[in-house]
Amino acid sequence: MNIFDDYDQKLDQLHKAHEAIIEHFHELPDASYQAFSVEAEIRNFSLRKERLSIIPSKTSCHLCDQFLAYEEVPTKLGKKKSFNICSKCIDTISLVRGTTEFEMVHELQKNTLNQDITGALHPLIKDHLIRQSEKCWLIHDVVYDLYYKKGRTREALDQSWIEDIEKRLALLKQQLVIMADLNYKLPDSYMQDYSHKAQIKDLEGKLERIDGGLLPYRCSHCGSWIKEAGRPTFYGTYTICMPCKKVLRGVMTIPEAEKKYDLRSGTIRRDITRGKLTCYEDAKLLRRSGSIWILHEIVVQDKYKELPEHTSTTSGYAEIPNDLLERSRSVFNRLK
Repeated sequence: MNIFDDYDQKLDQLHKAHEAIIEHFHELPDASYQAFSVEAEIRNFSLRKERLSIIPSKTSCHLCDQFLAYEEVPTKLGKKKSFNICSKCIDTISLVRGTTEFEMVHELQKNTLNQDITGALHPLIKDHLIRQSEKCWLIHDVVYDLYYKKGRTREALDQSWIEDIEKRLALLKQQLVIMADLNYKLPDSYMQDYSHKAQIKDLEGKLERIDGGLLPYRCSHCGSWIKEAGRPTFYGTYTICMPCKKVLRGVMTIPEAEKKYDLRSGTIRRDITRGKLTCYEDAKLLRRSGSIWILHEIVVQDKYKELPEHTSTTSGYAEIPNDLLERSRSVFNRLK
């Protein structure tokens, strides 16, 4: 058995443990945290395995600043074709829809989104999963999985079990202070004091794990490992990284794009009609959604403005001395 088999075996055990927790979810104490903890261990071992098996890429995407998958061919823009866009960013951009298309694709009643955006879906605006572009609302397709597929309930977007831990911790600390300030000792005060301190330590440990830094988080959107410290964005068990938020922020309608980049109204529609933007349509950076057109602002920068030229970012892989690289490769091949 090699090291990869060990990781596979451990991951299999963790997945079975997770299934058991879900099966007995309502009978187990702190089931939400237990499920989260096992999921975190799964991510931890997955990350370790990937670090051993994935060959680093030498090229990065200039939209999300993430390294491309090995041998991935990016979409290239710019006069020198040096501006790279990875397939993950293309997928993120292409799944942004207008309200009409979203409701039609997912068979929702007309104006359903307009009602929900001002209510349960409003928190998603700050993370750009929903954003207003001039008179239109743009919604990423993942909103359907997060909210509508789960019964259109507000709880689907909550991470209330984390809030429960925080409230329990605050209450225990408050009770501990009150007991310490009393002029007389309560019956079994020493035992209560010990119990409260033990519970506080346990809850603080749980929050420390949740808040990041000890366990890896993975973006549900692009699959990349989240590098930012602290608690990631949670909607249920869904997470989204800062690079994905940045990419989503750049998706807009034609009126917003023309206004933002000082283009004469109608310029982009005229060029679409004349077939001058077909290459961007083929790259899924520009598309029609119902009666509106959606594009990423990089299209405007590339076509009408000066797109910053980028030199390919190289990973540390290329800087490893050749002899060390060869030794590492031989060890890796033996492990496989």
